Amino acid sequence: MSSLKILVVDDIKLFYHIVCDILEGKNYTILYASNGQEALNIVEKENPDLVLLDVMMPGMDGYQVCENLKKNVMTNPIPVLFLSARAYEKEIQRGYDAGAQGYITKPFRKNDLILQIEQTLESVKKIKKEPKND
Repeated sequence: MSSLKILVVDDIKLFYHIVCDILEGKNYTILYASNGQEALNIVEKENPDLVLLDVMMPGMDGYQVCENLKKNVMTNPIPVLFLSARAYEKEIQRGYDAGAQGYITKPFRKNDLILQIEQTLESVKKIKKEPKND
């Protein structure tokens, strides 16, 4: 079985290394983008199975990245999880309104991140397997 691709988008590269450490030993290939435009380019080229997306980035913020992904028929099915220090209810709601499947606030517990990733990927897998009623 080939590994699943997860794109980590955060302007602070240390966060990418933290996620790599947390997911070490799992069957994931971890990709990295440092800003919104780079993330959109990588998604188009690599077609990741999941995007972990920070909100606060220079230029295009995470909400805008998510909205762009959800507007595009090719990238719309890719699940997005926000990972952000912004923990106010209105900001979390904005993430869901942009099309995210989840919103995890920093700091987070290692097991919470792993569980959220696994549940999100599993739910996407189930949706893909469901027969279409045409």
